[in-house]
Amino acid sequence: MANRIPSVSWVHLVVFGAYLLAIAGSLALVPTLPEQFPIHFNIAGQPDDYSSPLFGALFMPLLGLLGVGLASMAPRWDRKSGERRRFYTTVFPTLLIILAVFPLLIHATLLARALGLWGDGMSALPLVGLLELAMAFVLPHVPRNSALGVRTPWSLADDDTWRESQLLGARAFAVAGAIGLFGFAFPAAAFWLLGGPAVAAALVTVAGSRAAYLRRYPVALKPPHDSAGGL
Repeated sequence: MANRIPSVSWVHLVVFGAYLLAIAGSLALVPTLPEQFPIHFNIAGQPDDYSSPLFGALFMPLLGLLGVGLASMAPRWDRKSGERRRFYTTVFPTLLIILAVFPLLIHATLLARALGLWGDGMSALPLVGLLELAMAFVLPHVPRNSALGVRTPWSLADDDTWRESQLLGARAFAVAGAIGLFGFAFPAAAFWLLGGPAVAAALVTVAGSRAAYLRRYPVALKPPHDSAGGL
């Protein structure tokens, strides 16, 4: 009983309540939605794929609800102790809220676009910048694991390399996310403002993770055999 992970039921209540409201509100809007609901857009922001109003109203909320539901089970699946257990009782609720909010924001943007209230196909892209900024906040607090975070063959070698890789990833994606937000002001360039910095941040993070590993383990030296055994 002493090793039991405390419940985050208040987070579940808020998140699942928000999704139920989103589903109910979306169903109420179905009669007002166009017969062809745009669900995919090309690089110019023009819709190139459509669905029925019912599918368009429910797909994103149900997908987000499924993802959050699976993520919320992680504390029960992971039996590790120490730093991993502290992560589930401190930072994990914040991560769960971030994972829940992002699909709802995308869904709200798609509904507004379908109803002709705001934006075009590129309007939702800068929201990914917000996600990158949120993840930059979380990454430095993520303990070494095989499911979440900057996971490279080098970051998984030991805890110190892991922490350095997460810090580098957080900084790189914070910059990428901040640049991506300019897509709100320049929607025609939103794809490039988001995609270019994101790719650069990923490359910098991977290269930095490898460099951090090589500083600790030169080519002739390998990490201890059980260095990744705590995953």
